[in-house]
Amino acid sequence: MDFEKIDSYLKENLNEFRYQHTLRVVDMGIILANKHGYDDILKVKLACYFHDAGKNLSPNKILDMVSNEGYKLTCEEIENIHIYHGVASMIIARDKFNINDMEVLNAIKNHVTGVEKMTILDKIVFLADFFEMGRDFDRVHKSRDAAIIDLNLDEALILAYDSTINELVSKRRFIHENTLRARNFILRKLNNCC
Repeated sequence: MDFEKIDSYLKENLNEFRYQHTLRVVDMGIILANKHGYDDILKVKLACYFHDAGKNLSPNKILDMVSNEGYKLTCEEIENIHIYHGVASMIIARDKFNINDMEVLNAIKNHVTGVEKMTILDKIVFLADFFEMGRDFDRVHKSRDAAIIDLNLDEALILAYDSTINELVSKRRFIHENTLRARNFILRKLNNCC
């Protein structure tokens, strides 16, 4: 894989803040993979590099890409189209860089809201994005500690979801159904529910 080409694309298509964030997500993704025995570092690097490739696209461009992919969005989803930058990023990875590994593409696509039955790669990318080392505010520390110190990705996910949902509720913002489903799925698993 030509990471120089990927890096050039990201430098050209992301603002400086988002580009630096992406590099930190890659670093954190590798840390998490190593801590949790996930050996396919190439997949981690690809998914982390591309996770925000579509983040700085215009809302109309994201909507066009998502619609062309066959998504039927609700009014709330259209009004909050930035939630779908993961899908746009997945399309960029697939169509511009010929990445066809479904585990990588799904991790890119699902990093914003999460999904039920997340793979370890999904969890790594989601959490690396949530608490990369440039994110130094109270709500990320517990999740980071759960993943890196306590070695519990599911607990880290619950803490990340709870933090994100509380933040969205406090701002009266839309919460995507995938976020609620993913949180409840992990919570059932942690509580040994059927």
